[in-house]
Amino acid sequence: MLVLTYSGEIDSTSPPGGSCILISLSGSDSAGPAKGTAFGLSMHQELHLFVHKVGMTPAEALRSATSLVAKRFRFEDRGRLVEGLNADLLLVEGNPLEDIDATLNIRGVWRDGQPCSAHVGKLG
Repeated sequence: MLVLTYSGEIDSTSPPGGSCILISLSGSDSAGPAKGTAFGLSMHQELHLFVHKVGMTPAEALRSATSLVAKRFRFEDRGRLVEGLNADLLLVEGNPLEDIDATLNIRGVWRDGQPCSAHVGKLG
């Protein structure tokens, strides 16, 4: 039996010692200048492929780029929007839960609670 799980956890229906494919992390190629990748843009391409080719829902694809990455790397202080945790934010026009490609319609970016310089003055 082959079990496909998006959460990175073994599904309870997987037999002991059974095969399992784990698809859980987006952005794994963005650490270096891999041929055919562009820092930032490749993340949007991965999200698109996860939804339109792999069959993830947009919510599953977004979790693969946020909370699941934090969980996998044991970053307990980030990955979720919870009071007291670190959070960098991306404001987009549209609803990426309905159309994952809305993540390309960036209207604002915050890092460490401050708007990034490219977006200062455009928000308001």
